[in-house]
Amino acid sequence: MIEHNLTIDFDLGTNTVTDCLPADTFDVSALKKESPDGPVLDLAPGDAELDARADEVASIEAFIAQNGVTRPTAEDFKPKKVSWRGKKSKKSDKQVASERRGRPRTKFTKTLTFIALNDACTEFKRAGRGRGKSGEVRMTFDIHHTHVDTVSAGVWTLDALTAFKAA
Repeated sequence: MIEHNLTIDFDLGTNTVTDCLPADTFDVSALKKESPDGPVLDLAPGDAELDARADEVASIEAFIAQNGVTRPTAEDFKPKKVSWRGKKSKKSDKQVASERRGRPRTKFTKTLTFIALNDACTEFKRAGRGRGKSGEVRMTFDIHHTHVDTVSAGVWTLDALTAFKAA
């Protein structure tokens, strides 16, 4: 097995990078032109953004110089006591009812229309909107407002629909 030994001499002597590369490599005047044949601008197109950032940093430094900076201490990371947060109060049913929005309910039933599924009118299904089909038997029932969603799905008997009138 042959081992290779590579030594690199980093000593360039008096030559620098600018001496090694051609002079036009470091010509940055092309960056200050909007077009290749255009005039050289005083500010490069990105210089305005850099100036805005420099102004922002200067204003932050001025604010810190005027108001100072505080560092968080170990006490800032300790959990707060329950008394510091305040206690949550439980509200009674009367308070909850009085805080409801809008005017109070005066009517507790809703009139809904149902379609009779058989000739004996013992089973009913919630009717759709609009006029009924010819030969279709429709009946209306007063349903308590808390049962409207329940009654809207499925098939119900006459006794069940009359029972839904009560709360």
